[in-house]
Amino acid sequence: MKPVWMLVSVMFVALVAGYFFLAGKNQWLDADGPADEVDVPAKTALPIDEKKLGKAYHEGDCDLVYNEGMEAARSGNSRAQLIVGLCKTRMGEQDEQALEWLEKAAGNGEARAARELGVYYIRLAYENEDLALIKKACDYFDAGRKGGDSRAENYYMAYQCGEQK
Repeated sequence: MKPVWMLVSVMFVALVAGYFFLAGKNQWLDADGPADEVDVPAKTALPIDEKKLGKAYHEGDCDLVYNEGMEAARSGNSRAQLIVGLCKTRMGEQDEQALEWLEKAAGNGEARAARELGVYYIRLAYENEDLALIKKACDYFDAGRKGGDSRAENYYMAYQCGEQK
């Protein structure tokens, strides 16, 4: 049992260090709109005003995000799915609905959603002392890094995901 706790402790330290290293580097939405790194068109027939929803998300106005982004999210707009999922997690609703939106967004190619899911499963692994969940987290980090999310790449390396397989 002791080696498991040591592994979990090392992984937690790596997660915290990675967070503080990247804390000031927002790669996704800022008040001026999406960062260049993820500047790809959303896959949908229903567009969203990314600048407006991004600003609402950063200001904590999830009611606006839900009112203006939910229809687009339901229609398959990956960016809207991501923003709705992030708002739900921000509002303390880390529940099935939040995970559902993030999983849909990740399935539609949103690298940030894959990273967020990886972080969720790492936390769940620590809470439940379930190392099998680390594999699931690594799969999401891998998808995120392949989608161009450098934070997902950092998590992938910090958790030695290439060695988890």
